[in-house]
Order: sequence, then structure tokens, then C-alpha cells
Amino acid sequence: MRFPAYMQSVNKKFILTKEGLNNLREEYHELISIQRPAITRRIQNAREFGDLAENSEYDAAKEEQSLIEARIAQLEAVLPKAQIISQPQITDFVVIGSTVVVEMNDEIHEFQIVGSMEADPTAKKISNESPVGKALLGLRAQEAIRVAFGPVQSKIKVLEIR
Repeated sequence: MRFPAYMQSVNKKFILTKEGLNNLREEYHELISIQRPAITRRIQNAREFGDLAENSEYDAAKEEQSLIEARIAQLEAVLPKAQIISQPQITDFVVIGSTVVVEMNDEIHEFQIVGSMEADPTAKKISNESPVGKALLGLRAQEAIRVAFGPVQSKIKVLEIR
């Protein structure tokens, strides 16, 4: 099995908040104790339907099993290498864990800079390894920087750091 590039580095640490680590541990426990046994039962039931070559339930269950096992493997690679970051004290510059308010493309955005395993743009959490996250690290309030997103460049100004 080939792992994504971010998992291939033997010495890589995965930066997580305490909450993020707890969420990954809970997800791992659910995958191991609930989802893995459930999919095994589904596969066994699907086998009882007969010919596996034309058994769509069996194929779907095997596909789901593959996804579950891949996620378990990913979590088993990440959890032992997790490095907890504490909530930053109020700082004058952006660090991992900071919540920042920025102006980008004439719009105001607020998000938290987190490690790559916790990134979730829908929850306003961006990775420290993303182009925006990487560019913001170390900036102070009222500083601006240009970030390239492919052929498009955007100016980002830090308005506030929390």
C-alpha cells in the first residue's frame, strides 16, 4: 500500500491541538471497535447471497472495508507521531494555534492555524502547511503579504491575532 506523501517521512511529527488528538483517538477507537466488525459482518452476509462475481452488495462492502482499513492505517501512522501544541498565549505574531482575522480580496476572514491532520476549511481551520497558513506564520498584526494560488496572487493583511 502506498501512503500519501505527508505520511512517508519517517521523522515527521503531526502537529495537533489537544482537542484534535482526542478527536483522532475517538475516530480510531470507533473504526476499530465498531466500523471494522460491522463491515466484516456485512461482507459475510453478502457472501451468503451467492456468486461473488455479480454481487453488488459484496463489492460495495469490500470497497467500504478498503476505505476503513486505509483510514485505520493512516491513524496508526499519525497517532504515535502526534505533537500536541498548547493554546498559544496572546502573541504579537501568528503561530500554529493562533486565530487570525485577515483581509483577503476585500473580504474579512477569521480562521485558526492548525496542523495538517486537523485542517477543516468548513470549520475555519487551515493547515500550517497550506499556502495561506504557511504565509501567515510569523506575521504581526497590520502586516500584509502576497500569496500565489496557481496563477492568481492575493494580498492578505493580518488585522488581528487572537
